[in-house]
Amino acid sequence: ALLLLNDVAKDRRYAQWPASVKELLRPNMFGQISFCRKNILTMVFVVDPAVDDDLSVLSYMAQLLQNGAPIRFGMVLAPGASPGNSADAEAVAVGKLYTKLLIFLKRKMGNSAALTFVLYVMEVRESGGFFSSSIDPLDYHHLESAFEQAVASSKKAKSIEWRPIYEGLRSGDLTDYDDEMARGAQFLAEKGISQTPVLLMNGALTKLGTDAHLEQAVMTALNAGKTAADLAFEGRQYERQSAWHRASVIKHTGLQRVRELAKTGTLQPTANDLLWQAVALG
Repeated sequence: ALLLLNDVAKDRRYAQWPASVKELLRPNMFGQISFCRKNILTMVFVVDPAVDDDLSVLSYMAQLLQNGAPIRFGMVLAPGASPGNSADAEAVAVGKLYTKLLIFLKRKMGNSAALTFVLYVMEVRESGGFFSSSIDPLDYHHLESAFEQAVASSKKAKSIEWRPIYEGLRSGDLTDYDDEMARGAQFLAEKGISQTPVLLMNGALTKLGTDAHLEQAVMTALNAGKTAADLAFEGRQYERQSAWHRASVIKHTGLQRVRELAKTGTLQPTANDLLWQAVALG
């Protein structure tokens, strides 16, 4: 059910970010969050692609990813599965095709093609001029156009004929991705999610509203993720202090005393303790 679209630790687009997790502890002006080239912050957007508001959330996520935010992004697509959404049968069918096309691009052509598809879907739905633009309801024509462009943008385009795949997924003759599409509804049921769209920020659920409040909700969830990261590093610092304590005991009491403490359960020596003993004796 979960489709991850990037890897902060490995993807070249994040090469400019510091690799050390210590970067998260660096203070910034106005309390802004610090980032590093690790998969520490993960945003998973749970959406129903049969609903226009949910598709807008996916477009916002794709723009954040495209802009290079060093956050791991993922999504769970559950077309027609959210009890709180009232999409008609046609919209659900279009949402299911959207999901299968996206899964195909992700599995066969990579994250870049999947991201391109999400962005193109939003682009082809826009109509009107600069001062009177609007977003049309998603239909099969939009999906066909976006799928063609996403395939064409990929380095693997020469080896894949997009039209037979599109027609097969739309007609139902190609069923390779039906099971994976159904897992989105299972995800909602297992997690007790009754309404989409929602954001899972490092596992913590945040309800997402309309476009006017979407960015504010996401930023609030991100700041909560920062707090969780700080707590994690406090725990790591405590572990380091414990290691330093063991080293101090070894240095001042000697290995024999450490063994005596270990027998009483006062101190549990580790493999590193032997190294510290060698340093102390040296």
